[in-house]
This record gives sequence, structure tokens and C-alpha cells, in this order.
Amino acid sequence: MEPETITFQSGKVSTKIAPLHLIHPAALRALAQRHGRGVRTKGIDGAWNACSKDQDKALKDREFVIERLAHGIDHCYKAIARLNGQLPPLDKEEAGDGGDAGAIMFAGALLAAFEEHNK
Repeated sequence: MEPETITFQSGKVSTKIAPLHLIHPAALRALAQRHGRGVRTKGIDGAWNACSKDQDKALKDREFVIERLAHGIDHCYKAIARLNGQLPPLDKEEAGDGGDAGAIMFAGALLAAFEEHNK
């Protein structure tokens, strides 16, 4: 299957990609910080990330994906509680690790990779 292309006003042609420029930089930073936390706490191959050697194996592990999605849901509830003043704000270390947002996006990123891998 040939990749879809787009032609610009200048006449230049490029491969069409997802509109990555629409993602707010804070979202990418939080997601990257969450991945960094995983590498720090579990090692490069113990954490799921773009550099781990066993990505494909993890993307076939439904139980792993479901558990990480549940973890993301837990962070959704924590974020809601923080916004409602029921939990204290994130401390410096938690914020530096991407906070609740990073954990929630990690779950979404893992699900996106799982779905693409298992088409």
C-alpha cells in the first residue's frame, strides 16, 4: 500500500502524517517524563517504551495492557480529586515524572500501540 501524499501550494509533495503539530508541548513533555520514570524505576527493558527490546511481546500481552489501563483510570480519579481539592497538589517529584497526566497518557499511548500492533 502506497503512503498517502499531500501536495502543497508550492507544488512540493510530502508523505501525509498525523497532525502531530496539534499536540500541546506540555502533553508530550508529561508523556516523555512518565516514560523516563519507567526507565529509572524498571530499567530500559523492564519498562515499556520505544527503546525496550521486547515491545512486541508486551503488545501481545492483554493482561499487561489491561492492568496499565486500570492504572490510568486510577490516575484519572486522582486528577479529579486534585482538581476538587480532595487530594494535595502533586509534589515536585511527581510533577517531574509527568504527574497524573503523564500516567493517563501513558495508558492511552500503550493502548494505541496495542491496537495498531494487533490490527
